[in-house]
Amino acid sequence: MRRRGFRFTLIELLVVISIVAMLAALLLPALHTAKRTAHQAQCLNNIRQIGIGAFLYVADWEDYMMPADFGGSADSWINCLALSYVPCPAVFRCPALLEGEMFDPYGGNDVYADAVTRAGYIMNTIYSSWTPLAISTPADRSFGWTLGDLTRNPLRMPLARRPARTVLVTDIAPNVVNSSAARGLVRFRETDWGRIDADGNGLANADERQVGYQHVARKFTALMGDAHAELRVRTRADEWVAVVLP
Repeated sequence: MRRRGFRFTLIELLVVISIVAMLAALLLPALHTAKRTAHQAQCLNNIRQIGIGAFLYVADWEDYMMPADFGGSADSWINCLALSYVPCPAVFRCPALLEGEMFDPYGGNDVYADAVTRAGYIMNTIYSSWTPLAISTPADRSFGWTLGDLTRNPLRMPLARRPARTVLVTDIAPNVVNSSAARGLVRFRETDWGRIDADGNGLANADERQVGYQHVARKFTALMGDAHAELRVRTRADEWVAVVLP
């Protein structure tokens, strides 16, 4: 006598489907967090590579830090660095940002080439508008990694007051990018001290926050002035002051 093959009932199939759906609901958030953690680790590695390139520049140019502006834009340091010191364009891309959330850095009218077409990092060259927070140093004589009120004036490293505690390069925030504009921190309000909207996002206003928050727990990467990299949630105001002129 032929035995009938085993068959699932409709109820049994629905139970199995429910279990699979529950497991997926439990696993997907963990996978998402793991992906963000991997992006965060890659971003830290990227910014460390940028730091190595920056200090190779310092060694070649008699202790002068690279200026943000090599003639035309406060983000032209990226393609200048890529030309001689960091030849991998992918290093300048933040893996946590989508293609459209990054910007096209200036190539110096082809003087410094245009190897990097999308970038996710900006340099601290603050030279004005230290409001809304009063800093402990004289605001009219305090600057980021620039000497004076132009982002093309390079700062000599011996003049930096606390390189290990001063932000040099950091993430750019998503959703604030105007791809046709120069990207660089020139006002204190563009740091993590700048205003954000009700959803916690940066605002597409040149006077508001442009420092990123796209990593796990809304952290951002910060390359400090001695080439070490950190994950930060918040900075102190004076961590953006590289030099105070007499």
